[in-house]
Amino acid sequence: MFFGDPAVRLNQVITAAANHKVSSICDGDYRTTLQDMARLIIAQLGSRCLSKKLPGNAASADCTVEEVTHNLDGTDDAKVLPRCAASDGGMVFPCWRIETKDRCAGISPQGLGVTIDRSGAATPPRTTERASCETL
Repeated sequence: MFFGDPAVRLNQVITAAANHKVSSICDGDYRTTLQDMARLIIAQLGSRCLSKKLPGNAASADCTVEEVTHNLDGTDDAKVLPRCAASDGGMVFPCWRIETKDRCAGISPQGLGVTIDRSGAATPPRTTERASCETL
């Protein structure tokens, strides 16, 4: 049996991406590959599922969550959001937390996702969020 590995440098570039999928072009059915790719895309959309396992528990996860506003002049402004936690003056919004999400089942090894809490306020125009966490 023969197996065609991707070119070494190409494979290094692909696997260096935080969210990646390497599949064989020789598969007779691409359903599993397409489902895996769909899960990676969904993980990056509104549900903000964590695609890799966190070390320890969600409450102690080492994450950086930013909201990025895309300005009309083509520049971006990034603001680091705090973890949701009561402080002397109460909660600071917007903030983030990691929690179990039904939508992340089958996408996240632990069924976890990042939630941005804006205390009912809408996401500012031209603003997206990005998160990165230490994973196993």
